Amino acid sequence: NGSSVSLRSEAVSRSTSSRSITNSSNSGSTNSKLKKAKERRVKIALSGGSLIQVLHEGLLRRTDVQWGKWDIYFADERLVPFESGESNYGPAKRKIFDLIDTEKYGTPKVYHIDESLIDDPQECADDYEKVLIKGFAGRDSV
Repeated sequence: NGSSVSLRSEAVSRSTSSRSITNSSNSGSTNSKLKKAKERRVKIALSGGSLIQVLHEGLLRRTDVQWGKWDIYFADERLVPFESGESNYGPAKRKIFDLIDTEKYGTPKVYHIDESLIDDPQECADDYEKVLIKGFAGRDSV
């Protein structure tokens, strides 16, 4: 319901805020550590449901989110056109990606299924598996 989504978005906002404070309080970091931290990317896999609304409410209004450092994937996309209500990418695009002020905050890299392959589930899955392996099998992935 709407109140639980609102509470979760506030929790996301508080959580990211406390992490920002914690990370910025390490003033004894060396230049190389700071440089490495600046180069790090946020990798996240979105599922559908209320998570998209939580992120919409909890992150879009923030001024400290560096969207240009985000790599966004989808964890359980359905094989439907992106404009379908069953798609996870479609609502995420409309409620989050299309609303980001990319001039100020950068453009996230968004990795979704190839919509042209949705009629062949195996080919679509194989194709997206390659995208996921490339994105998450690196040394810097957690």
